[in-house]
Amino acid sequence: MQFEKDRLLSITKAGAVCALCGQSLEEESKHLSVLVDVSPNEGEGGTDTAESHEGPDDSSAGADKDEARSDSQLRRSDYHRECWAQVAKADYLSFWLAKRPAPPATPKMSKQERNTILLGLFSALMKSNEPVDEPAKFVLSHLLMKYRALNLKGSRLDDNRKKWILFTLPQTEEEFEIPDIILNDQQMAETLQKISAYLEKAQVEAVITREEEAAVEEEAEE
Repeated sequence: MQFEKDRLLSITKAGAVCALCGQSLEEESKHLSVLVDVSPNEGEGGTDTAESHEGPDDSSAGADKDEARSDSQLRRSDYHRECWAQVAKADYLSFWLAKRPAPPATPKMSKQERNTILLGLFSALMKSNEPVDEPAKFVLSHLLMKYRALNLKGSRLDDNRKKWILFTLPQTEEEFEIPDIILNDQQMAETLQKISAYLEKAQVEAVITREEEAAVEEEAEE
């Protein structure tokens, strides 16, 4: 029947949050979903539990029941697996394990974009005299040398016998001196993680900026 088709077409896509705990489902690859029959009189919070009523006119009761059924709506709810145990025995029409599409991958940045971002971070760090920034300077300078964004010029010992590593920026021949320090495995991992997080954040911001610029151009063309 037409109203059945309309009801099926009214089923929404997966929600963004769990219907029970309210936490995001965006990172879930799979989650439980249910379909509930909601009558107009019960609103969003109820299900269709219509029962037959005894009365002198059975045909009238049947007609009322059919009319109520035609007016009811199908509502979809989505749940975290951890929350499913609390609603598994609820009154619903059906349930299934839903698969969420993977979020769109962030476009891969070019080597030039990566080097530009890392050089900007390196330039900012070189303006700092804080000892806490020394590990990042050391690791980042060697990364940029690996990416051929900096050249290794040599090293020197100062009056206190402290070793400094000399780097140059190929485009301008600007020189940078980095203290030669020894990092343990944990310090190295933490420093690389911070640099990676900075790079990922800058990459996302660059994508957002490009999308905003594209939207402005489209509006201008219109």
